[in-house]
Amino acid sequence: MKSARLIIVLMAIALVGVFASSMVAQQQEQQAVRVEGDVGAVNEQENTIILVTKEGRLVTVNVNFATKIQAFKAAKGNFVDIDLGAPARVEYMQKGEEKWATSITYIDSKATKAIQFKAAKKPDAKPAEKGEKKG
Repeated sequence: MKSARLIIVLMAIALVGVFASSMVAQQQEQQAVRVEGDVGAVNEQENTIILVTKEGRLVTVNVNFATKIQAFKAAKGNFVDIDLGAPARVEYMQKGEEKWATSITYIDSKATKAIQFKAAKKPDAKPAEKGEKKG
């Protein structure tokens, strides 16, 4: 009788361990990952975007109706409006072997030109403030 109880207790402990490990695996799979780089390709037929990281790594991410796409401009962005080479940040969830985008933020080419124009107009050196010695 004691051995039957012992077996039942050990089986219960084993089941708890199995459930706990599967829950941890699911939680790890559900954590969002953020990757930054330049847009290397946008495939409208397959609904994918490829980001090229600073290290040269290619990250292919699936896009669907739930993906939030935001352009660095006043209006909400669309998947088809993303320019190749645009700086972008993608957040995705790993589901099995595939990465599914939850959000894409990119800088619109018009916004990039405006930022570059403003940067070009900035003076290189600040004038000396009152009380500072020159030279």
